[in-house]
Amino acid sequence: MQEEIKNLQEQISKAQADIASLQASIDRVDNERITAVKYANEKFAKELLPIIDALQNAQSMDIGADETASAIEQKISDCVGKFITAFKNAGIDPIDDSGKFDPNLHNAIQMVEVAGKSSGDIVQVYQKGYKYKDRILRASMVVIAK
Repeated sequence: MQEEIKNLQEQISKAQADIASLQASIDRVDNERITAVKYANEKFAKELLPIIDALQNAQSMDIGADETASAIEQKISDCVGKFITAFKNAGIDPIDDSGKFDPNLHNAIQMVEVAGKSSGDIVQVYQKGYKYKDRILRASMVVIAK
């Protein structure tokens, strides 16, 4: 009888260990699923960045002052505004490029001497960076003061 009880206790212990292992696996898979759903649009968001870049480049061009040029300029500005609104609604935010260089957010491509600027101050942005929720989609490419 004692041997039988010992056997049953061992089986119970093994079953409890198996249950704990399965629960850990379920938790891991559930966390992976939650992360995958949270960032499901990350790839698509990255694919949109060159489009907003092109529109913003077009927006900054000097195309003249006639009526047609003004209309084109306005339509491009409208597109940029709609993109920015759609980005914000989807959790895509521009990286703040005012102030100091942050290696987690910025990619310094050049250092220059600039009067009135402290070392590490961002003095120019070559390419705007964006975050998707709490992840960096693309770091800002910046020039910083020496």
